[in-house]
Amino acid sequence: IYCAVHKNGIVDKITQVITIIGYSIPVYIIALIFIWIFAVKIGVFPVTGSQTPGSDYVGMQAFLDRLYYICPSTYSIQVTSERSARLHIAA
Repeated sequence: IYCAVHKNGIVDKITQVITIIGYSIPVYIIALIFIWIFAVKIGVFPVTGSQTPGSDYVGMQAFLDRLYYICPSTYSIQVTSERSARLHIAA
């Protein structure tokens, strides 16, 4: 809304550049960026794997362990899917 009210202003120009760059980045690069941010820099999620090595979890603990390992890839797929949906809606 701010950019619509202040058309051709500095904030509008910066927003346009960031949007064009964001839509131009391939999906696999966005996934790598998410892995780098959340697994390497912040350290919230593991970089690879599908479960904790050497774990013998069962039941809910096994489910939560696998969920922990698939969160980064699931999040990047969800974000890139929303991005492509916005592209198709805008077209």
